[in-house]
Amino acid sequence: MTAAVDWSQPIPVTPEMLRQAKSATPGQWIYSVDPQFGPNDGCPPWAIRGGYQVGPHGEIDTSTWTYNPNYRPGPRTQGWPEPTNALETALELAACGYGPEWDLLAALLDAEVIVPTVPGDPGSLSIVSDADDRPVIVIYTSRRRLTNHVRSYQTVPFAGLTTALGGAAVKINPGSPPSVVISGDEIVDALRRRSEPGRAPGQ
Repeated sequence: MTAAVDWSQPIPVTPEMLRQAKSATPGQWIYSVDPQFGPNDGCPPWAIRGGYQVGPHGEIDTSTWTYNPNYRPGPRTQGWPEPTNALETALELAACGYGPEWDLLAALLDAEVIVPTVPGDPGSLSIVSDADDRPVIVIYTSRRRLTNHVRSYQTVPFAGLTTALGGAAVKINPGSPPSVVISGDEIVDALRRRSEPGRAPGQ
C-alpha cells in the first residue's frame, strides 16, 4: 500500500522563487503553483499549493510557509504516468479535480478501450464483482496500463460495449493510477444527453 502524501509540508525553495523574491517588496507572498499550469497560464486558487513571504532583504522567509487547504494536487505532482491518448488525459484531470466529469464521460464514449476477456473465449467479457457483489466490467485505456494478470483481452470501441453493460459499472485501469469507477447509470445518462439535439455537454 502506498503511503499517503502530506501535501501541507513545506516545499523546497526553487531558483524561480528566489528570483521572484529579489524583485518583490518585503511582506509580499511568493506562491508555489502546481506544475500542471505553466508560468504564463494563470491558475485557479486550488492550483496554488502554498507560499512563502518575502523577508526585509528580498529573501524567502522559510518560517512563513503557509499551505493552501484547498489545494488539489495535479497529475504530475501525484506521479501519475503521462497520458497517451485523449481518454487518459480526461481521466487524470477528472480524477484530481482539474477537469469536469463530463469530459471524462465524453472521452470514454469516443474511445477505443482494452477489455479483458474470458481465456479461451475472446468474445466473452470478463465480468467481476465489487465489494457489494455488484457486477463490474473492467477496461483499460491503453496497453501500457494493463496489469500483468490480464492474459486475454481485446480492443473495442467503448460505445459498442454500452449495450452489453446491462447496468454494470465500469472500472477504469485497476492497478494503474488513477483508477475510477463509473456507474452504469452515469453511462446511460451520458448517452442520453449526447443524443439530445442542442443540449450542451454537462447539462
